[in-house]
Parts: sequence; structure tokens; C-alpha cells
Amino acid sequence: MSERTGDDRQQQQQPSFEKRTGRDKYFAALDREIRELLDPATGMLSERYARHVACAICGEDRPEQLFVKRGYTFVRCTSCGQVYANPQVAPEKVAETYRHSEANDYWTEVLLNEENQAWQVPYFEEVLDLVERAVGGPGRVLDVGSSIGLFMEVAQRRGWRAVGLELSEVAYQYATSRGLEVRRQFLEDVEGEEGRFDAITAFSLMEHLNDPGALVRNARRLLRPGGVFAAVSPNTYSLASMMLREKMPTFDGRNHLQYYNHETFQRLFATNGYEVVHADTVLTALPNIEKYVQYRDPHAESPGPSMLPANVGRFFAGEGRTALEEFIFRNHLGLRLRILARAG
Repeated sequence: MSERTGDDRQQQQQPSFEKRTGRDKYFAALDREIRELLDPATGMLSERYARHVACAICGEDRPEQLFVKRGYTFVRCTSCGQVYANPQVAPEKVAETYRHSEANDYWTEVLLNEENQAWQVPYFEEVLDLVERAVGGPGRVLDVGSSIGLFMEVAQRRGWRAVGLELSEVAYQYATSRGLEVRRQFLEDVEGEEGRFDAITAFSLMEHLNDPGALVRNARRLLRPGGVFAAVSPNTYSLASMMLREKMPTFDGRNHLQYYNHETFQRLFATNGYEVVHADTVLTALPNIEKYVQYRDPHAESPGPSMLPANVGRFFAGEGRTALEEFIFRNHLGLRLRILARAG
């Protein structure tokens, strides 16, 4: 399956995909943990854990409120357009949740699921194709937020020497038990490795950071001249996100703090000493959109027979679907942003 061409229907149209991969348990646990940080009196993020923040991309503090979801407020910077949670869960609490969290332990189980890995492996292969063209072939790679080490294993099979950073105890123990070199530390704590990596990767990490600029600056000191940083993160202005808005699971407020778009994601790297050499989007989420335009739950397990009239249904089948996928990718409306930036 090629993620770039949009064949995400294979994983997302399966009636019981959520249960078969364990995502249902993960989201149930995450919902409980999200509610634990709320003030019972107000139903909003407790002041004990809340911090008002300025925009992480441009530094301006001129937000407009977009919506409130389960006690967390989502705003958009009126200067650069970045969307972010504000107030935000305090950095020390964020770090604590990644070290010890029932939801994160369940997510490890999701990542270990064979069906989940069946689509993740091609996803990683495509990023490695881009990275290898940019740096001239396999070298030494640091995977930040390496989890169970699946990307590291894919990279090592292609001749890369891989090092991972992972905070979760469960994921760390699994990865190291497989002989992978994984360190339980933050990127800023990596010492003695200046200029030693050809590539740094971050899959589904950048959205979790209070200060993403600090991470990409720290990454520069570890990259060799001409080395690249490759990252993938949810796209706030994907077609799916624009249509589903609060119904998108990515808007949770505790785990996901930053919501980039095609322009702000590139700006994050360009203003911190990188040259953006590739930027596109991947995954269409058309199965979810198709359910939603039928006035159904976009994340329902079993959508049942299509209720779309024939003239609309044609857009979601055959040549119409192919045209929709091409439109999504041509206009950077895919579910996730993908970027490759070269260290200056």
C-alpha cells in the first residue's frame, strides 16, 4: 500500500479496524486521563496544570478562540495561522504523562499489532526513500520518539545505523529487548553526539511539544552539515480536519498541543536554520469523510450501506475517488504533513 497515493481505505474502511488494532482501548484510556486534568467545578483544564502560551511558531500572543472540546480550548494565531491548545498543559505534566500513562501503554499495544504494522512499514519506507535521496544513501539516524522501534528496524534492514529516544517505559523495554539501541531521554539531554547523525526523524511527535522550536534547534547540533530532519505530523488544514473539526481525534488538548498547517510547519524549520527541501501531505481520510457526508459518525466501526445519492456517491468510487485523491495531494490537503529539512 502506498501512503502517498492515498490508499488509506485499506486500513480505515475495515468495519472493526479500531477494535482489531486496540485503538478503542487506547482512546477510552486517553479520555479518562484527559478528564483527570479538568477542574470539576468548571469542566475546564485545571489552573494547577494550565499555562497560557504565545504562538510557538511566530511568538505573537494574539490568539482567536476556535472551539472548546472536553474542557480544552483551541485557538488560532491571528498573525501566522498556527492552531494550538491554549491554555496548554504545563511542560512538566506533559513529560510525566509520557513516562507513565495507561493510554500510552495501550498505544504501544496498537503499534505491536500486525495489522497496524502492515500499513506503517510502507509509511516508513517512503520517508526513508526521501531521506536517502537527500543524504546520498544509508548512514546514521536518530529517531526521536522511537516507541517500539519499528521504524528503526525498517531502517536497519536498509543499512542504516539507528539510535532511538523513547520516554515510555513499556515501549523502551520492548525495543531494547529486541536489541535496538534506544535511550530513555530527551533530545536536549543527548551529549557527545554533535554532528554525528546523517538524519533525524520524528513521526507523530511534533504535535506533542510545548516548544517545537527548541527541539528542531537542538537537532541541528546533532546533524552533520547537510544532514536532514524528517518529520510527519497531523495537518490542521487537511480536508478531513476542515470538515470534521471537533470530531477529529487529533484535537485532544492534552497529548496534542500544536496543530500545524502546510505553511507553519515549513516556517518552523525555516526560521530555525533549516532549508526545506521537501514538503507534502499523505493519507486522505476519505473513508471518514464519506461516512460524515452521510450524516453518520465519521469514526463508526460499521457504516452500513451507503446512503449517498448516486450523483454524490460517484465522487467516492472509481474514477471519482481517484480524482478526489489527486485533488487532495495536489493541494496539500492530506491528513498528515510530511517535511524534509536540511540543516544549514
